[in-house]
Amino acid sequence: MLRLFVAIRFPEVVRERLRLLQGGIEGVAWTRPENLHLTLRFIGEVEEPVAADIDAALAGIAEPGFDLGLSGVGIFGTVERPRVLWAGVEGSAALMHLQAKVERAVMAAGLEPERQRYTPHVTLGRPAASRGRRPGGRLAQWLEQAGGFRVPDIPVGSFALMRSQRGSTGPDYQPLADYPLGAPG
Repeated sequence: MLRLFVAIRFPEVVRERLRLLQGGIEGVAWTRPENLHLTLRFIGEVEEPVAADIDAALAGIAEPGFDLGLSGVGIFGTVERPRVLWAGVEGSAALMHLQAKVERAVMAAGLEPERQRYTPHVTLGRPAASRGRRPGGRLAQWLEQAGGFRVPDIPVGSFALMRSQRGSTGPDYQPLADYPLGAPG
């Protein structure tokens, strides 16, 4: 079984900017900088033949490259009980079009449609419940201080089929295939 997702990977300079947002809050398991990405579609665990079908379907996507901006931070959940701390993605018709094509390709490979509406974001961290601590009051302060975060005009020239494996220091993400996007339209 392979645990898969489809993502846009960021250059190191963008991952470094995102990494600077991480910290200052106890009880959060921060995403390792090398793992910071924008998920287009979480797939989950599939057998290798299904993974090959997904790869073939994704390889058939023909879309132009585009620029993407990151802006602001937020949480899923509440300040008292956050589930995910994230960096925001600026509205992008090109991103939403690519994500819709990825969704159709994954469905063409035999998977069920995603049940939740796509909300583009970069996961920065999650509360580390196993440590028995909650982010608490520092979270509101972090949201205010990091709210002005912005990285404009990140060139997106490809997307990737990624594999997630559990490791001793958290998940390990490896690209299985990269799919180039064409020249911007």
